[in-house]
Amino acid sequence: MSDTAVSLRVAYGVLPQATVAGAARQLLATAPTIVWCEPTPARTRLQHFPGLWTGSLDGLGKHLEGETSLDEARFFWATGWAHLLQGRAGIRWAAFHEAGDDPAWLEPLLPTQKGERPAPWSGLRRERRPVLLVRDLKRYGLEELQGQLPDTLHVVEYHQGTDLVGWKLEH
Repeated sequence: MSDTAVSLRVAYGVLPQATVAGAARQLLATAPTIVWCEPTPARTRLQHFPGLWTGSLDGLGKHLEGETSLDEARFFWATGWAHLLQGRAGIRWAAFHEAGDDPAWLEPLLPTQKGERPAPWSGLRRERRPVLLVRDLKRYGLEELQGQLPDTLHVVEYHQGTDLVGWKLEH
């Protein structure tokens, strides 16, 4: 665990008539380090869809090319993260990054409506903690994912006083 004081910049908005899967295809080009996706519920299980991708994102790219529908996606880069939610009139998104200029990964989200950039949150305590990964792939019929999931994962928490104001995943 590390304790570091940082500032977070926030941007959010709406992309009308967009889909999470469509925005995800654009964001994959920005090379996120980790992607966590929630598919739209369906009667059949999506094959080769662990929901959490690290390292190679080729499997996720194939799903998105095949028009897999997503309800939610979270993208994580070393400098920040973005959260996308599907709505009736498009997607709502929020992005967070440690203070500085806008990162290149934010650009695909900026042609937005109802976008805002509130004042940065400053004086946040940044804590990095390991995440326990429990795997019982056979129980859930996911044996084909053996070796595709990360061995280690950390959550970085951003606290203001005792309040958790944000988090991201990293290796």
